[in-house]
Amino acid sequence: MTLEEIKEEINIELEFIESLLEELSALSKDVEAAGARVFNISHTRRFKFGDLWKLHALLRSERPDIVHTFLPHAGTLGRIAARMAGVRAIVTTQCNVRGAYDFWRYWIDRLTLILAHAWTGSTEAIELEYGGSIAYFSGAEWKRGRRHFTIPSGVDVHAITASIAHLDREKKRKELGLPADGVMVFMTARLIRWKGHTDLVRALLYLPPSVHVFCAGWGSLREELLTLARELGVSNRYHLLGSRSDTYELLAA
Repeated sequence: MTLEEIKEEINIELEFIESLLEELSALSKDVEAAGARVFNISHTRRFKFGDLWKLHALLRSERPDIVHTFLPHAGTLGRIAARMAGVRAIVTTQCNVRGAYDFWRYWIDRLTLILAHAWTGSTEAIELEYGGSIAYFSGAEWKRGRRHFTIPSGVDVHAITASIAHLDREKKRKELGLPADGVMVFMTARLIRWKGHTDLVRALLYLPPSVHVFCAGWGSLREELLTLARELGVSNRYHLLGSRSDTYELLAA
């Protein structure tokens, strides 16, 4: 479901608090388009007490019924501030296993996870990492007191089918500048360190000249990746597409 559909289905007012404006500007535009208000707290990934107090003041003012956090920075600040502000329901979604984070970020996130009233892992491995066991959500488990579950990310197969039903694959590939005999490798991910973008750029050195890599996403590594591609002599085969709304069509191309 889209954010607009969720709002209409359950009559909920959405607010979105972002802490990394530069990297999430594309996401915040989509959220605003859904009718949610967007608040920017900080421009840094560092844990700052000033940001904690700003968030606490905002939550005290807005008095939300639920605070839902994602990722270590927002998760840690969000859970602490929400508890301080007396928010009745704090929910966290854990998105990565330990290897994605540095030592301090991982442990601060993990130690403050207890402040959430409930949390979910988007894979079994993530729930096992943080909770020590795995269970899919059920009313029976909830009544027994379990407060962490695995809830896999959903895929709307009907939206995918509708998106590619009338796709002109040749036209889409030409739109991307892909040669007729080109092989397309497509990646969707934020341009951040642990997604492995630099490995994919370097891999182009060992792949046939017909192989082109396209990536849909945004992030702080953009210029670094483009520079690396130029230095390795593969910039003509490495393409950063930025934020895209036609991901399904690109996958089918």
